[in-house]
Amino acid sequence: MNKAVFIVFSAVVATLAVGVAVNAAQLANVVIGPGYVEWAPINAGGYTLSVATPNGSVVKKTFAKNENPAYSGSAAGSLEDGNYAYELVLNPAPSAVARQAGGGTDENGRQRNTKLRSASSVSPKPSIQTGYFTVANGSVIDPNIKE
Repeated sequence: MNKAVFIVFSAVVATLAVGVAVNAAQLANVVIGPGYVEWAPINAGGYTLSVATPNGSVVKKTFAKNENPAYSGSAAGSLEDGNYAYELVLNPAPSAVARQAGGGTDENGRQRNTKLRSASSVSPKPSIQTGYFTVANGSVIDPNIKE
């Protein structure tokens, strides 16, 4: 019995450690409006936002460098009541060498060095910010408001 409890406890601690490591880098400040959530980026770059909705579907959208990631629910603009989870990923930019190397052919019709391109385009792992928010009566609840 004690061994089973230890295994479960170890799994929980390992899960929490992973969650803390992932959340260690704050990529954006969360801005809550009545019917939307927006992320104001701290770092310049493109982002990918994934939102898990209360009904189990996942909405994923990529935002350009000059766009603030935001979520406002369905096309009709309404948010379903319940708990949402999000993952915001800072998309790594390809290295300068990868952009210069390119692919295909050069101006003389010769094949470019695609091995250089693929080897140099390996970027560091993307930074990730995760979190949760709740919607009640169609409005996002600000977790900083005290009752």
